[in-house]
Formats: sequence, C-alpha cells, structure tokens
Amino acid sequence: MSARDCFRRALEIDPDHVDSMVGLAMADTIAALTDAFEDGPERIAEAEKLVLALAPRGSMAHYCFGLVLLRTGRAERAIDELKQALSLDPNLVFAHAHIGFAKIAPGRAEEAEALLPRRCG
Repeated sequence: MSARDCFRRALEIDPDHVDSMVGLAMADTIAALTDAFEDGPERIAEAEKLVLALAPRGSMAHYCFGLVLLRTGRAERAIDELKQALSLDPNLVFAHAHIGFAKIAPGRAEEAEALLPRRCG
C-alpha cells in the first residue's frame, strides 16, 4: 500500500482530517515534482484543489501550495505562499530552500544566493 493509498483510506474514515488531506496533497505534489508518474499533471491539479481548501489551516498546507505554484510556473505566487508557511513555522527548512528555487525560476538567482548562509573562517 502506498502513502497515497493510506492518506485516501484515512480520509474515508475522517473526511475532515487536515493532516491526511495535506499528506495526500504532498504525495501528489512530490510525484508531480519528480515526474515519477505519467499522470503528474492530474496529480498536481488534484493537489492544488486540496491545498486551496486547506491553506488557511497550517504551515504544511501553505508549503504544499507553494510547491504546487512553483511546479505550475507561478514562481512569484509560490514565494508568497512559502513565506506564509514560514510565518507559521519558521523552522520549516524545506520552505526556505524552495524560496530559493522559486527565486531562481524567474531569473532572480542573486536573491536566492543571498539566502545562503555564509561560511565562517
């Protein structure tokens, strides 16, 4: 049984379970980001539907929505969504990284480089 199947099963038991919705959206988003499946466009569309309904509910929903936006060519909006995720959870390290990727996409690589920590010594 895949993670996606587990999240779907959990939602059959409790259709309002936010963490299961976010988990399902993340599974579909990651599949689309990695081009691991032929149905990537359908999965990313499904993930977007889920996170649009969830985004106000938590950092991971905002993070996932940021990934969806990044994957579908909406880098500027992705940055805003990822920043919202960080405002809710400043320790969400992958959101920091994806802001950098999102800034590279529209040609703002120097801004992304400024986000990297400087080495001492």
